[in-house]
Amino acid sequence: PRTASTLLFNMVGVSNFLYLMRHEPKLVSYIEPKYINDGQPYEEYLREGPAETTKIYKTHIDLEKFLRYDAVIFTTATTSKEAASVKSILEEQGHDVAYVQDMQRLKREGIPSIAQDFV
Repeated sequence: PRTASTLLFNMVGVSNFLYLMRHEPKLVSYIEPKYINDGQPYEEYLREGPAETTKIYKTHIDLEKFLRYDAVIFTTATTSKEAASVKSILEEQGHDVAYVQDMQRLKREGIPSIAQDFV
């Protein structure tokens, strides 16, 4: 799953970059990718920077900490069943879930499946 989450982190960053290059090129310089380790001051990162900054963070810390920051969640699950369950649980907790990467499908269909689903 860590390799899977790194792949997803990169796909989200690249997809965001390509979208902005096409639709709002002046905002490309405001993309802020970052890995937040458990114990790092994530609250400072979330408050920093101009309002137009798109913050793309990879983390393995409790997502509940991000509820008040209008965060959009991208996460990974091992199977299709788990992906549906994870998405449902996160939405019930109040998260805006953009995408749950299904490793079972990724293995079967490859990286283009992420692009077809998300991009």
